[in-house]
Amino acid sequence: MVSGKKEVELVARDISRSGIFLFSRDPPGQVGTVLTLRLSLTAGIKPVEVRAEIVRVVLDPEDKRGLVLGFGAHFVEMTPGKEKDLLNLLDRAMLGRGSMRRIYPRVYHLIEVRARSKTELRAILQDIGEGGVGLTLERSLQIDEEVALEISRAKGEAPLKLQGWVTSCVPAGSSPAAFRVGLRFGRTPAPVRADLQVFLKKLYSK
Repeated sequence: MVSGKKEVELVARDISRSGIFLFSRDPPGQVGTVLTLRLSLTAGIKPVEVRAEIVRVVLDPEDKRGLVLGFGAHFVEMTPGKEKDLLNLLDRAMLGRGSMRRIYPRVYHLIEVRARSKTELRAILQDIGEGGVGLTLERSLQIDEEVALEISRAKGEAPLKLQGWVTSCVPAGSSPAAFRVGLRFGRTPAPVRADLQVFLKKLYSK
């Protein structure tokens, strides 16, 4: 990222064709500030350079001191050529490794889904990738508990059905009735994996 004459390296939490969220304790400007971003997957590969306007600054919900988690920015001045380069970058990113301990990259997207373990639950999908999914639930689940997910898609399309096992479950912030749950997908049949890849591409191409 270029801010004035200074170039700073930041990590992206999520990105789509319309915008990006970057982790930063000290955002380079206020809402409305326009930045130059150089997006790349690895060093040595020519980055995709875009302009982006800061549209929100987000506080860290797990930090009681009110520290900033990062900021969201909307891409501006996008030409057809820039959009094509960006989508090519996103396609390559989804084929690579994830961040931190994840094998697969995740797409961040808020959507209500149906989850079933011992009972049926309403859940909010937070992020999803080929290897697993992050959910917010109204009750806790046991580690290694099996969960069936059903994700609604566009009108006329059958829902996407996935099986996962709980790998983490922690309270979601200060709410006593909300839990962040991580699921790991097992061995997914090829047709289901293909459906999941199509679903992911639609999310990050929006």
